Amino acid sequence: MNTPLISLSTKNLTIGYKHKNGVLKILENINLSLSQGQLISLLGINGIGKTTLLRTLTGEFPSLEGEINIFGKTLNTYNKTELAKLISVVLTEQLTAFSLSVYDLIRIGRTPFLGWRTTLTVEDEYWINKAISYCTLEELQNKQINQLSDGQLQRVLIARAIAQNTPIIILDEPASHLDFHHKVALYRILKKLANEEKKTILLSSHDINLALQLSDQVIVLKKSFSFQGKTKEAIKSKVFDNFFSDSSIQFCEEQMRFILKE
Repeated sequence: MNTPLISLSTKNLTIGYKHKNGVLKILENINLSLSQGQLISLLGINGIGKTTLLRTLTGEFPSLEGEINIFGKTLNTYNKTELAKLISVVLTEQLTAFSLSVYDLIRIGRTPFLGWRTTLTVEDEYWINKAISYCTLEELQNKQINQLSDGQLQRVLIARAIAQNTPIIILDEPASHLDFHHKVALYRILKKLANEEKKTILLSSHDINLALQLSDQVIVLKKSFSFQGKTKEAIKSKVFDNFFSDSSIQFCEEQMRFILKE
């Protein structure tokens, strides 16, 4: 069996912020290795640093220490256009261009490859249509985005990332506004995309129970350490013990999920 290609890795990474009074370190010594063909969920309590880590991995925030490598080259050796061809990002964002149609918003995903061109190539159209198909947006593609529900809009933003056709896709809480049914559907879309198209897909999630069932791997952030591995490895390593400060919320190894103890 061929060893999966490493798309993104970190070495002794420290994340946080520089400010006028010095440096605020949020998490230190983060060592990750993300492979092609995998859906990876980033888990941790609120405020632990999930969004900061994602925005650091994409180059939006500078790292404080350590290295981030994309296909064996350090992140800062790529310019913005080169990175846009390697990493597509779905962040929690407020859209201002409400006059756009669904198709036009997905089309924006092809921008890094268009350059000065305004006419779509066969490849551009192929990936736009593939994205529409993956996210089952055929009946919505001519609608204005201001006519969409939160769940529909989230699917469109993911379709835009798929149309970009990058080997790495990073998503920050993509299921936060979805009901359970649509959360499951979203995970299945992303898992299918990762497995069939050999993408590296990393998403942050508060839906820990769902992530443990549907992810190929999980990354767990805690104050003192970070963990990466398969769900069963995470459970065996006891990383979910004392995960929440509330002692009534406990992890059940047999059920592979958190339960409420009376």
